[in-house]
Amino acid sequence: MIGGGCNINGVGYIDRVDLTAAGTYAVRVAAAPGDTGRAAIRVYVARDVDGTLQANGPEVTATLDHPGAWARYRFTGQQGERVFVEVPTSTLPHQCSPLELRDTENRLLSSGCVINGVGEIDGTLLPADGTYTVVVDPTGRTTGATTLRLVSSRDREATIAVGGPPVVATVDRPGAVTTYRFTADAGSSVSLTATASDLTDQCGVLELRAPDGSPITSGCVINGAGDIEPTTLPASGAYRVVVDPSGVATGQVTLTLR
Repeated sequence: MIGGGCNINGVGYIDRVDLTAAGTYAVRVAAAPGDTGRAAIRVYVARDVDGTLQANGPEVTATLDHPGAWARYRFTGQQGERVFVEVPTSTLPHQCSPLELRDTENRLLSSGCVINGVGEIDGTLLPADGTYTVVVDPTGRTTGATTLRLVSSRDREATIAVGGPPVVATVDRPGAVTTYRFTADAGSSVSLTATASDLTDQCGVLELRAPDGSPITSGCVINGAGDIEPTTLPASGAYRVVVDPSGVATGQVTLTLR
């Protein structure tokens, strides 16, 4: 057997199977013991879509008109580059995860959903130079058209001082991340205030990370303002305040560390 599937509520399917040799294949319908009935069967030959994406370039539209078909778009990336895949329009039904980002060895790096005709793969840091692939692989028997846009950026890093002047964090591309470093001693208590923001209302956009990079706590930005509440630091070292909006959000926020 090279593939199998279920029949639920009168319908079913065998998902895409890549045939490895020319020849005659068979589809077998096996009823459970004691069951009888009929099943109409249709076999599709999937027509895959292959193409290229240009970072910060024009959109492309993948049209998948047969169940089981994939769309694969390749692009050249560099180590340390952060890429965001936006789906501004899609006729696919709601599903997770028909979107995949695959690395230079065709291993899954990250994935994303399509909901209400839009979707994304959130900003992903590329681990090496080479050719990457964005895959559109709808689940089940679904077909439709999906528009893709590839956004590339580099993370921004700067410093912020405890008790020092405010800094303005700018996120100018979807998926971009801005980081501010500061040094503090174990047992210190710090808090972060966000003001004058035009970012979309969301929680988790602000994050405090430990010297080893692990998250300590996070905060929201709502109606142009937000904060990270007073937090006692567990160790001495270099900490990071990270501004990482979700989705296609871009904008500015002023940060003050106390």
